[in-house]
Amino acid sequence: MEVETRRDLYNLMELKMKKSYEKLKEEKKLEYEENLLKTYVIETSLESVHSMPKVGNFEIDIEKTKDKTLYIMKVYEGKRPHSVFYLDASDERFWILHTLSKSEKTDRFMNKIIFSISNNLDFLWFDSRFLEDISKNEIFRGFSLKFEEKIRETGDIHVKTLSMKLWGDAASRILETLRKDDILRYSTALSGIGIKRIFNGGEDFVIEDVTFNGKFTARGTTVDGHLYMIRKFLKKYKEKLSSIEDRSIEYESSDFGYRIKGCPLIIKFSKSVEDIERLLDSLLSSTRPFRLWGLKKEINKGFYKILGVDLHTGDKLTMEASPEWLRIYLPRNSCGNTVLRLLTNIQQHFDSGAELVIEDETI
Repeated sequence: MEVETRRDLYNLMELKMKKSYEKLKEEKKLEYEENLLKTYVIETSLESVHSMPKVGNFEIDIEKTKDKTLYIMKVYEGKRPHSVFYLDASDERFWILHTLSKSEKTDRFMNKIIFSISNNLDFLWFDSRFLEDISKNEIFRGFSLKFEEKIRETGDIHVKTLSMKLWGDAASRILETLRKDDILRYSTALSGIGIKRIFNGGEDFVIEDVTFNGKFTARGTTVDGHLYMIRKFLKKYKEKLSSIEDRSIEYESSDFGYRIKGCPLIIKFSKSVEDIERLLDSLLSSTRPFRLWGLKKEINKGFYKILGVDLHTGDKLTMEASPEWLRIYLPRNSCGNTVLRLLTNIQQHFDSGAELVIEDETI
Protein backbone atom coordinates (compact mmCIF):
# COMPACT_ATOMS: atom_id res chain seq x y z
CA MET A 1 0.00 0.00 0.00
CA GLU A 2 1.47 3.37 -1.05
CA VAL A 3 1.54 6.00 1.70
CA GLU A 4 1.00 9.56 0.51
CA THR A 5 -1.13 10.96 3.34
CA ARG A 6 -1.60 10.47 7.05
CA ARG A 7 -4.85 8.60 6.40
CA ASP A 8 -3.03 6.20 4.06
CA LEU A 9 -0.57 5.51 6.86
CA TYR A 10 -3.26 4.92 9.48
CA ASN A 11 -5.14 2.56 7.18
CA LEU A 12 -1.94 0.57 6.64
CA MET A 13 -1.21 0.49 10.38
CA GLU A 14 -4.73 -0.68 11.27
CA LEU A 15 -4.61 -3.39 8.63
CA LYS A 16 -1.34 -4.67 10.07
CA MET A 17 -2.64 -4.51 13.66
CA LYS A 18 -5.72 -6.58 12.86
CA LYS A 19 -3.82 -9.10 10.75
CA SER A 20 -1.14 -9.59 13.41
CA TYR A 21 -3.68 -9.98 16.19
CA GLU A 22 -5.66 -12.59 14.28
CA LYS A 23 -2.49 -14.50 13.47
CA LEU A 24 -1.36 -14.47 17.09
CA LYS A 25 -4.80 -15.49 18.32
CA GLU A 26 -5.13 -18.39 15.92
CA GLU A 27 -1.56 -19.70 15.72
CA LYS A 28 0.13 -18.14 18.78
CA LYS A 29 2.99 -16.91 16.57
CA LEU A 30 3.73 -14.76 13.54
CA GLU A 31 5.04 -15.98 10.23
CA TYR A 32 8.69 -15.23 9.54
CA GLU A 33 8.11 -12.06 7.50
CA GLU A 34 5.19 -10.75 9.56
CA ASN A 35 5.94 -8.07 12.11
CA LEU A 36 3.95 -6.24 14.71
CA LEU A 37 3.29 -2.52 14.45
CA LYS A 38 5.87 -0.63 16.48
CA THR A 39 6.11 3.06 17.31
CA TYR A 40 9.15 4.80 18.75
CA VAL A 41 8.75 8.25 20.30
CA ILE A 42 11.99 10.24 20.55
CA GLU A 43 13.03 13.70 21.70
CA THR A 44 14.88 15.94 19.26
CA SER A 45 16.43 19.38 19.01
CA LEU A 46 17.35 19.00 15.33
CA GLU A 47 16.25 21.78 13.00
CA SER A 48 14.56 19.39 10.57
CA VAL A 49 14.21 15.72 9.69
CA HIS A 50 16.76 16.29 6.93
CA SER A 51 19.37 16.91 9.64
CA MET A 52 19.23 13.30 10.81
CA PRO A 53 22.85 12.26 11.47
CA LYS A 54 24.66 9.52 9.56
CA VAL A 55 25.77 6.77 11.95
CA GLY A 56 28.02 3.82 11.29
CA ASN A 57 27.21 1.94 8.12
CA PHE A 58 23.62 3.22 7.99
CA GLU A 59 22.35 5.57 5.28
CA ILE A 60 19.03 7.42 5.61
CA ASP A 61 16.83 8.52 2.72
CA ILE A 62 14.02 10.94 3.62
CA GLU A 63 11.02 11.13 1.27
CA LYS A 64 8.27 13.73 1.49
CA THR A 65 4.56 12.94 1.38
CA LYS A 66 1.55 15.12 0.65
CA ASP A 67 1.44 15.90 4.39
CA LYS A 68 4.18 18.42 5.15
CA THR A 69 4.91 16.90 8.59
CA LEU A 70 4.86 13.25 7.53
CA TYR A 71 7.93 11.63 5.97
CA ILE A 72 8.96 8.19 4.80
CA MET A 73 12.39 7.35 6.19
CA LYS A 74 14.14 4.52 4.38
CA VAL A 75 17.19 3.08 6.11
CA TYR A 76 19.97 1.24 4.30
CA GLU A 77 22.83 -0.72 5.83
CA GLY A 78 25.61 -0.37 3.36
CA LYS A 79 23.67 -0.36 0.11
CA ARG A 80 21.10 -2.93 1.20
CA PRO A 81 17.56 -2.01 2.36
CA HIS A 82 17.35 -2.31 6.13
CA SER A 83 14.06 -0.87 7.42
CA VAL A 84 11.35 1.70 6.74
CA PHE A 85 9.93 4.23 9.20
CA TYR A 86 7.01 6.66 8.83
CA LEU A 87 8.16 9.77 10.65
CA ASP A 88 5.55 12.11 12.12
CA ALA A 89 7.23 15.47 12.80
CA SER A 90 4.08 17.43 13.67
CA ASP A 91 5.55 18.04 17.15
CA GLU A 92 8.85 19.88 16.76
CA ARG A 93 10.34 18.42 19.95
CA PHE A 94 8.93 14.88 19.93
CA TRP A 95 9.05 12.85 16.75
CA ILE A 96 6.95 9.72 16.32
CA LEU A 97 8.34 6.93 14.16
CA HIS A 98 6.00 4.13 13.09
CA THR A 99 7.40 0.99 11.50
CA LEU A 100 6.35 -2.44 10.28
CA SER A 101 9.93 -3.66 9.80
CA LYS A 102 11.48 -6.41 11.90
CA SER A 103 11.96 -5.48 15.54
CA GLU A 104 15.53 -6.76 15.79
CA LYS A 105 16.52 -4.43 12.95
CA THR A 106 14.61 -1.36 14.09
CA ASP A 107 15.79 -1.68 17.70
CA ARG A 108 19.42 -1.91 16.57
CA PHE A 109 19.09 1.10 14.29
CA MET A 110 17.31 3.21 16.92
CA ASN A 111 19.95 2.42 19.55
CA LYS A 112 22.70 3.27 17.10
CA ILE A 113 21.29 6.63 16.08
CA ILE A 114 20.17 7.69 19.56
CA PHE A 115 23.41 6.84 21.36
CA SER A 116 25.79 8.53 18.95
CA ILE A 117 27.51 11.51 20.59
CA SER A 118 26.04 15.03 20.40
CA ASN A 119 23.38 14.03 17.91
CA ASN A 120 20.54 16.05 19.49
CA LEU A 121 18.34 12.93 19.69
CA ASP A 122 17.24 11.00 22.75
CA PHE A 123 14.78 8.36 23.82
CA LEU A 124 11.92 9.15 26.16
CA TRP A 125 12.68 7.77 29.61
CA PHE A 126 9.71 6.32 31.51
CA ASP A 127 10.74 5.68 35.11
CA SER A 128 8.92 3.00 37.10
CA ARG A 129 6.66 5.42 38.92
CA PHE A 130 5.59 6.96 35.60
CA LEU A 131 4.73 3.57 34.10
CA GLU A 132 2.81 2.44 37.17
CA ASP A 133 0.86 5.69 37.49
CA ILE A 134 -0.17 5.83 33.85
CA SER A 135 -1.31 2.20 33.81
CA LYS A 136 -3.73 2.64 36.72
CA ASN A 137 -6.68 3.53 34.48
CA GLU A 138 -5.95 0.75 32.00
CA ILE A 139 -6.31 -3.04 32.09
CA PHE A 140 -2.93 -4.13 33.41
CA ARG A 141 -1.81 -7.24 31.49
CA GLY A 142 1.73 -7.73 32.67
CA PHE A 143 5.23 -6.40 33.19
CA SER A 144 8.84 -7.08 32.35
CA LEU A 145 11.98 -6.59 34.43
CA LYS A 146 15.48 -6.41 33.02
CA PHE A 147 17.78 -5.24 35.79
CA GLU A 148 21.53 -5.26 35.23
CA GLU A 149 23.94 -4.02 37.89
CA LYS A 150 26.36 -1.61 36.19
CA ILE A 151 27.71 0.27 39.20
CA ARG A 152 29.31 -2.26 41.51
CA GLU A 153 31.80 -4.80 40.23
CA THR A 154 33.14 -6.18 43.51
CA GLY A 155 31.88 -6.88 47.02
CA ASP A 156 28.53 -8.37 47.94
CA ILE A 157 26.31 -8.09 44.86
CA HIS A 158 23.07 -9.83 45.74
CA VAL A 159 21.51 -9.39 42.28
CA LYS A 160 23.81 -8.97 39.29
CA THR A 161 21.08 -9.45 36.69
CA LEU A 162 17.36 -10.06 36.90
CA SER A 163 15.21 -10.74 33.84
CA MET A 164 11.53 -11.57 34.02
CA LYS A 165 8.46 -11.22 31.83
CA LEU A 166 5.07 -12.02 33.33
CA TRP A 167 1.74 -11.62 31.59
CA GLY A 168 -1.54 -12.52 33.30
CA ASP A 169 -4.05 -11.55 35.97
CA ALA A 170 -1.57 -12.20 38.78
CA ALA A 171 1.04 -9.74 37.44
CA SER A 172 0.31 -6.94 39.91
CA ARG A 173 0.34 -9.26 42.92
CA ILE A 174 3.61 -10.89 41.91
CA LEU A 175 5.31 -7.53 41.33
CA GLU A 176 4.17 -6.41 44.79
CA THR A 177 5.54 -9.63 46.31
CA LEU A 178 8.92 -9.14 44.65
CA ARG A 179 9.15 -5.61 46.02
CA LYS A 180 8.54 -6.83 49.57
CA ASP A 181 11.64 -9.02 49.41
CA ASP A 182 14.56 -7.38 51.25
CA ILE A 183 17.02 -8.28 48.47
CA LEU A 184 14.96 -8.16 45.28
CA ARG A 185 13.24 -4.86 46.10
CA TYR A 186 16.23 -2.89 44.78
CA SER A 187 16.22 -4.72 41.43
CA THR A 188 12.59 -4.48 40.29
CA ALA A 189 12.54 -1.44 38.02
CA LEU A 190 9.98 -1.89 35.27
CA SER A 191 11.53 -2.30 31.85
CA GLY A 192 8.10 -2.56 30.26
CA ILE A 193 4.39 -2.92 30.87
CA GLY A 194 1.50 -4.49 28.98
CA ILE A 195 -1.84 -2.72 29.05
CA LYS A 196 -5.18 -3.03 27.30
CA ARG A 197 -7.87 -0.45 26.63
CA ILE A 198 -11.41 -0.92 25.36
CA PHE A 199 -13.00 1.53 22.89
CA ASN A 200 -16.43 2.10 21.32
CA GLY A 201 -18.41 0.37 24.02
CA GLY A 202 -16.43 -2.84 23.80
CA GLU A 203 -16.41 -3.19 20.02
CA ASP A 204 -12.73 -2.26 19.66
CA PHE A 205 -9.61 -2.62 21.75
CA VAL A 206 -5.88 -2.07 21.68
CA ILE A 207 -3.15 -4.01 23.47
CA GLU A 208 0.07 -2.09 24.03
CA ASP A 209 3.45 -3.29 25.20
CA VAL A 210 5.37 -0.19 26.31
CA THR A 211 9.08 -0.12 27.16
CA PHE A 212 10.86 2.21 29.57
CA ASN A 213 12.52 4.02 26.63
CA GLY A 214 9.40 4.91 24.68
CA LYS A 215 8.74 2.01 22.33
CA PHE A 216 5.10 1.00 21.76
CA THR A 217 4.17 -2.37 20.23
CA ALA A 218 0.50 -2.63 19.26
CA ARG A 219 -2.07 -5.30 18.59
CA GLY A 220 -5.83 -4.98 18.37
CA THR A 221 -8.62 -3.71 16.17
CA THR A 222 -8.24 0.08 16.11
CA VAL A 223 -5.30 2.23 15.09
CA ASP A 224 -7.08 5.19 16.70
CA GLY A 225 -6.69 3.38 20.01
CA HIS A 226 -2.96 2.99 19.41
CA LEU A 227 -2.60 6.68 18.56
CA TYR A 228 -4.66 7.58 21.63
CA MET A 229 -2.29 5.65 23.90
CA ILE A 230 0.75 7.38 22.40
CA ARG A 231 -0.86 10.79 22.91
CA LYS A 232 -1.73 9.89 26.50
CA PHE A 233 1.82 8.84 27.37
CA LEU A 234 3.33 11.83 25.60
CA LYS A 235 1.01 14.29 27.34
CA LYS A 236 1.94 12.92 30.78
CA TYR A 237 5.61 12.91 29.84
CA LYS A 238 5.49 16.54 28.74
CA GLU A 239 3.87 17.44 32.07
CA LYS A 240 6.71 15.74 33.94
CA LEU A 241 9.32 17.48 31.79
CA SER A 242 7.67 20.83 32.45
CA SER A 243 7.84 20.19 36.20
CA ILE A 244 11.58 19.70 35.81
CA GLU A 245 12.36 22.49 33.38
CA ASP A 246 10.22 25.03 35.24
CA ARG A 247 12.61 24.58 38.19
CA SER A 248 15.78 25.07 36.17
CA ILE A 249 18.32 27.51 37.56
CA GLU A 250 18.41 31.12 36.36
CA TYR A 251 20.26 34.15 37.69
CA GLU A 252 18.37 37.44 37.60
CA SER A 253 19.85 40.85 38.24
CA SER A 254 18.18 43.23 40.70
CA ASP A 255 18.91 46.49 42.45
CA PHE A 256 20.67 44.48 45.16
CA GLY A 257 22.77 42.27 42.88
CA TYR A 258 21.67 38.88 41.64
CA ARG A 259 19.03 36.45 42.79
CA ILE A 260 18.57 32.79 41.89
CA LYS A 261 15.36 31.41 40.43
CA GLY A 262 14.66 27.70 40.36
CA CYS A 263 15.60 24.88 42.69
CA PRO A 264 17.68 21.70 42.73
CA LEU A 265 16.23 18.41 41.48
CA ILE A 266 16.96 15.51 43.81
CA ILE A 267 17.25 11.84 42.97
CA LYS A 268 16.77 10.17 46.33
CA PHE A 269 18.20 6.68 46.72
CA SER A 270 16.22 4.02 48.55
CA LYS A 271 19.46 2.47 49.80
CA SER A 272 22.67 4.12 50.92
CA VAL A 273 25.46 4.02 48.34
CA GLU A 274 28.41 2.08 49.71
CA ASP A 275 30.90 3.54 47.22
CA ILE A 276 29.67 6.92 45.98
CA GLU A 277 32.89 7.51 44.02
CA ARG A 278 32.38 4.36 41.96
CA LEU A 279 28.76 5.35 41.32
CA LEU A 280 29.85 8.75 40.01
CA ASP A 281 32.57 7.21 37.85
CA SER A 282 29.90 5.05 36.21
CA LEU A 283 27.52 7.97 35.68
CA LEU A 284 30.23 10.20 34.19
CA SER A 285 31.89 7.63 31.94
CA SER A 286 30.57 9.17 28.68
CA THR A 287 28.97 5.85 27.74
CA ARG A 288 25.45 4.56 27.31
CA PRO A 289 22.99 4.63 28.88
CA PHE A 290 23.81 7.68 31.05
CA ARG A 291 25.56 9.73 28.32
CA LEU A 292 27.19 12.12 30.78
CA TRP A 293 30.76 13.35 31.08
CA GLY A 294 32.08 15.30 34.02
CA LEU A 295 34.68 16.07 36.64
CA LYS A 296 34.06 15.35 40.33
CA LYS A 297 35.67 16.80 43.45
CA GLU A 298 35.26 15.55 46.99
CA ILE A 299 34.33 18.52 49.19
CA ASN A 300 33.87 16.59 52.43
CA LYS A 301 34.06 12.87 53.17
CA GLY A 302 31.40 11.22 51.03
CA PHE A 303 30.17 14.54 49.57
CA TYR A 304 31.07 15.45 45.99
CA LYS A 305 30.52 18.32 43.59
CA ILE A 306 30.35 17.55 39.86
CA LEU A 307 30.65 19.72 36.77
CA GLY A 308 29.09 17.74 33.95
CA VAL A 309 28.11 17.81 30.28
CA ASP A 310 25.15 16.04 28.71
CA LEU A 311 26.45 14.34 25.56
CA HIS A 312 22.94 14.37 24.06
CA THR A 313 22.85 18.16 23.67
CA GLY A 314 26.17 19.48 25.01
CA ASP A 315 24.34 21.25 27.85
CA LYS A 316 26.27 21.81 31.06
CA LEU A 317 24.94 20.90 34.47
CA THR A 318 26.15 20.96 38.06
CA MET A 319 25.51 18.15 40.52
CA GLU A 320 26.18 17.33 44.15
CA ALA A 321 26.24 13.79 45.47
CA SER A 322 26.14 11.97 48.79
CA PRO A 323 25.46 8.31 49.67
CA GLU A 324 21.75 9.20 50.12
CA TRP A 325 21.02 11.45 47.13
CA LEU A 326 22.09 13.07 43.89
CA ARG A 327 21.26 16.77 43.63
CA ILE A 328 21.03 18.27 40.12
CA TYR A 329 21.15 21.96 39.19
CA LEU A 330 19.77 22.22 35.68
CA PRO A 331 20.61 25.54 33.94
CA ARG A 332 17.80 27.51 32.33
CA ASN A 333 16.99 26.41 28.75
CA SER A 334 18.67 23.05 29.30
CA CYS A 335 16.95 19.78 28.45
CA GLY A 336 15.00 18.17 31.28
CA ASN A 337 15.24 14.82 29.51
CA THR A 338 18.75 14.58 31.00
CA VAL A 339 17.25 14.25 34.48
CA LEU A 340 14.74 11.58 33.45
CA ARG A 341 17.44 9.61 31.61
CA LEU A 342 19.57 9.71 34.74
CA LEU A 343 16.71 8.70 37.05
CA THR A 344 15.42 5.88 34.84
CA ASN A 345 18.82 4.31 34.28
CA ILE A 346 19.78 4.54 37.96
CA GLN A 347 16.61 2.52 38.56
CA GLN A 348 17.49 0.04 35.81
CA HIS A 349 21.11 -0.47 36.86
CA PHE A 350 21.53 0.38 40.54
CA ASP A 351 18.50 1.14 42.70
CA SER A 352 14.99 0.49 41.40
CA GLY A 353 13.55 2.40 44.37
CA ALA A 354 15.26 5.70 43.50
CA GLU A 355 12.81 8.61 43.22
CA LEU A 356 12.81 12.14 41.81
CA VAL A 357 11.98 14.74 44.44
CA ILE A 358 11.27 18.39 43.61
CA GLU A 359 10.55 20.82 46.44
CA ASP A 360 9.80 17.93 48.83
CA GLU A 361 7.35 16.33 46.37
CA THR A 362 8.01 13.01 44.65
CA ILE A 363 7.05 13.18 40.99
